[in-house]
Amino acid sequence: IVQEYKPFAYVSINRNKYFITKDGIVLDKKYYPNINKKKLLKIVINDEKINKDKLKKVEKLHNNFCKKFNLEKYIIYKSQIACVLKDNKTFLFSVENLDSNIEKANKFLSKVKNLNNYRVLDFRFEHMVIVKEKKKDGEK
Repeated sequence: IVQEYKPFAYVSINRNKYFITKDGIVLDKKYYPNINKKKLLKIVINDEKINKDKLKKVEKLHNNFCKKFNLEKYIIYKSQIACVLKDNKTFLFSVENLDSNIEKANKFLSKVKNLNNYRVLDFRFEHMVIVKEKKKDGEK
């Protein structure tokens, strides 16, 4: 049986960069010389190793929320996933409560008139959303 692996993300872990599959299998870049890295998810893993379950959570977060934004990268660190946008906005989610965090994020954003007023939106807490606003002059 020949199994073909398809790169899912371009990952940075411990300052090394790899292509990985959805299951966290590291792929050798030499076998994918023509792959367009821009079409892959960019993930920075600040944990000791690649966790397959956290990758599945990133995929779920991407498909159910972050895909609609101009995404720069995901950052995984311990029990949280940060979705960093190209305009430097950051959404924070909990790995354990991802479904309820996504639901809370969608509800919150449906009521926000101008998302540009915010820099960091933290959906990790059970009963609240914490945001960091931009000042009128653009300072943090």
